[in-house]
Amino acid sequence: MKKMFDIKRFAAALLAALSLLPTAMRADSYTTMWNEVTIAEKKDLPKTQIQKLKLIIDKAERERAYGHLLKAEYKTLAVWGSISADSLLPKAEVLERKAAAMEATDPAAAAVCYAALGKAYTDSYVFGKEKQDKAKEFFKKALDNPQLLASKTALDYKPFIVEGRDSRIFNNDLLSLIGYGFPRLFFSRRVWRRDMITFSGL
Repeated sequence: MKKMFDIKRFAAALLAALSLLPTAMRADSYTTMWNEVTIAEKKDLPKTQIQKLKLIIDKAERERAYGHLLKAEYKTLAVWGSISADSLLPKAEVLERKAAAMEATDPAAAAVCYAALGKAYTDSYVFGKEKQDKAKEFFKKALDNPQLLASKTALDYKPFIVEGRDSRIFNNDLLSLIGYGFPRLFFSRRVWRRDMITFSGL
């Protein structure tokens, strides 16, 4: 009887361990892919970076891994900007369309995307004289559903969202990240605190 119990317990433990394998394998796969992006960046190979980032984007879109998807999208935007400043606006417009599409599948991810677009427009002169109005538009869309944002953990969108040492004071929720941090960033860079949650690559 004891032997039978031990076998059942072992089988249950094995099944539990196996159930974690897909998640662990996905995490390891993304780690490998991001390492390849880093290697290409260190070698100053922007086109290779874009190719590697496209692989991450395709995989993350299939798996709805929005943290990796958003990080790869905005990293791609930055790399294109380093190649040609003129490419930033059309690439940003593509991201705006993707954010609109995300509203149907993951409104919280869409809010993160809009907030990051607002930050990108705030930080870059390339977007022209209308950039402030456009940035405000993105921030407004990002904050369209504060109740939803308050219910979502910002760290669910790692690695795009990076935790700072003071983020727990604000409960690590999306409303605190977007509502407290980015409108203040828009009005004054000096108010933004880098030790809160922030976006990777922005």
